[in-house]
Amino acid sequence: KKKDNMTSRMWFICSLAQIPRVTDIMAESIVNSYETMYNLMLCFEGASNESERETMLENIVYTPDKGKERRIGKVISSRIYHYIYDTC
Repeated sequence: KKKDNMTSRMWFICSLAQIPRVTDIMAESIVNSYETMYNLMLCFEGASNESERETMLENIVYTPDKGKERRIGKVISSRIYHYIYDTC
């Protein structure tokens, strides 16, 4: 059934992928690093300042279809933080 496929992991990936310019592959890499939204938010809370929170995800590596490894980067990292905390 369709509802059986929606695990908490899939929900987390889908939630992140709803953020503009965040792909499913990027979202999956973030989920592999943090496992749950709660863990991600705890890490955001544990950061010492706003700048550190904005750049926390920038070095997470993902591999798009072409096969070359890429990093999430500062812009996407900041966008994810601001979408979760609505501090734009």
